[in-house]
Order: sequence, then C-alpha cells, then structure tokens
Amino acid sequence: MTAPNTIVSTDYVIEQALELCQKAGKGAGCCLHVVLEEGNVHDDFVTLCVKEAKHRSHKDCERLGRLLYSCSASQRRKVAKTLRACNSRGITREELKAEKREKKKAAKLHFFGGKLRRWTVDKVEKWLRVTWVAGNAVDDFRIIAASDEDDAYDGYAWILLRHKDTGDLYEVYGSHCSCDMYEGQFKPEKTSVPFLLSEQFNPSGLDVPAFHAWFTARLDMK
Repeated sequence: MTAPNTIVSTDYVIEQALELCQKAGKGAGCCLHVVLEEGNVHDDFVTLCVKEAKHRSHKDCERLGRLLYSCSASQRRKVAKTLRACNSRGITREELKAEKREKKKAAKLHFFGGKLRRWTVDKVEKWLRVTWVAGNAVDDFRIIAASDEDDAYDGYAWILLRHKDTGDLYEVYGSHCSCDMYEGQFKPEKTSVPFLLSEQFNPSGLDVPAFHAWFTARLDMK
C-alpha cells in the first residue's frame, strides 16, 4: 500500500478514530485495534489492519486505516495515545484537552530563578529541608517562588511562601560563603503583594522584571 503525497492533520485522524471507536462500542478499535489499542504503529501493522477491514467489508475501518497509513509513526503514536487516554477513562477529547491546559497552567504557578529555574516544587522543598535544615517548618507553607544565585565562594537565595492556614505571604532570605551554607536561615518574614511589586523589592540574584511579569500574570489568573 502506497501512502498518498498529502499532509494529514493529526487532529483530524484522532477525531475520526474516536468516532470509529464510538461506533464499535466500548472504545474498541474494531479492525484497527492492533494499532489503536495496542500501539503497533509500524507500516506493516497498519497494512495488515486495512486488509482485515477489506476482508470484513468494514468501510469505515478501511478508510481510517488508509488515513493512518498516510501518517508518520509519531502521528500514529499520538492518535493511539489519545484514544487510550479517552477510552480508558471514559472522557471526551475536549475534556482531555482541558486537563492538559490545567496542567500547563499549574506548571506556571511557580517561579524558580537562577540555578533553580529547572527545579520542581518537590526538589525546592527538599533543598529547604536539607540544605537550610528547615525540617518540618516547611510543612506550614506552600512554595510559590524561589531563586538562588551563587558561585564557588558565596551566594544569595530568596524564597516566597504562602502560609497554608492563613494564606499570608512570607519571604525567606539567605546567603552563604565558602565555609557555611544556608543552615539555620529559614526564618520566614511576612510580606505583601504591594511590596513584592514595588521598587524596594530587589533580592540579590533574582531577575526582578521576570518575576514581576510572572507574578502579575498569576494575580490576573485568580
């Protein structure tokens, strides 16, 4: 079977595959289950499925199979992955998209700068517990933002927290030299939104304009 010289939209193929699964019932991929349910995306498997559809006179399956054959392997993987996610949980694609949007939004709920910019919340929390020797004191707060800028000899850190019970904002400042790190410096001090957005707010090592842009956008999301 020869693939046509056309570019096929992955979204279109996903919609067609979901429609077929609804017709087949219980999320089954019918003649294309080897590809759609089991994730076998090689050309040989798609060809096999198309032959099975022709043999069973399943026109819809044959049409979708030819669409899949015109797709790349990565497109087929995305189609199969999306179908499994929707069918296994009994949700629509729009609901799946909404979940992904929420996850992206959640990823923007934290601002980590300096050497922490690729860190996760869990990693920052562990950093506070171990390097700062903060221990269980961290449990009272949610980590909002943090930045750490240093070299081989000294450095400065800043953390923004929200108290879990009161919702109040707190800042933690720390510094270290070549001999001592941040031990014993986890001492949250109450702060406010106006101060965080003011010219007086200027922690060492923090990209303040970038933080302000992020913080303002976060306030707008609420």
